[in-house]
Amino acid sequence: MKQRKNKTRAIVSSTFLVILSLLCGLNYVFNPFGDQVVLYPMNVTIIRDTGSYKINPETILESLRRNDINVFMPELSTPEAPVFDKPILWHQSDYQEITSTLHQFVWKETLDGWSVYGMKFKTNCLEKSSGFTSGEITYFKTISTNGQVLYLVSEIEITPLYSDISWSRGTNYPDPVHEWIGIDIKKININAEDALMIAEERVSKIAPLYVQNQCRITAELSGDTGWVVVYDENKDSSLQLYKVQIDPYTGHIIE
Repeated sequence: MKQRKNKTRAIVSSTFLVILSLLCGLNYVFNPFGDQVVLYPMNVTIIRDTGSYKINPETILESLRRNDINVFMPELSTPEAPVFDKPILWHQSDYQEITSTLHQFVWKETLDGWSVYGMKFKTNCLEKSSGFTSGEITYFKTISTNGQVLYLVSEIEITPLYSDISWSRGTNYPDPVHEWIGIDIKKININAEDALMIAEERVSKIAPLYVQNQCRITAELSGDTGWVVVYDENKDSSLQLYKVQIDPYTGHIIE
């Protein structure tokens, strides 16, 4: 019996050492677009190229519709305070139009062949029916380097109230165990405004959300979860008040 126990312990110990040695050759790295953790070999490097431009939110959409793409101006530093006194509110389509133009402006290529990894739009409860105060869209495409499948990622964030648009690009994001799920925007039936309207119908009877309209709203879309609309307190240390998950194809609330 004692020999059998010793043998079992030896097998367990050997298995543990094998697993430990494998993990030592891997890095735990936060997914740049969420809270998930992905594993990849230590010899894979991530290169991030970043920058920002100043924009005129009062004229940029009109300029783009005249096919004038000279709308991005050098920015020495990101503004620490809002440039405008009143919120500037845009729709999802406006943010998409600007990010598409910036992508061509910065990287000299269209978004053909790219997928949307995710979208995030923010507003406040007081302005919820008029649009979003900021937008962030992340694009990716699969590339192959020396036989290894990698992801090339472009992320663009627009904050019109600050007259700011920032961008970053990362290469060599490794292909995890589960492939990234891209979003075909042309097949999505529910846009950010629709998702917010559906969420509003669900939470309209929750009185604390609407006391002096002191709350913030984030509408986020990903291939994994669909639309997730979150209400939280309008403070630095936000407290989530309510969350609604919505199917982007049917508009049904996911319980």
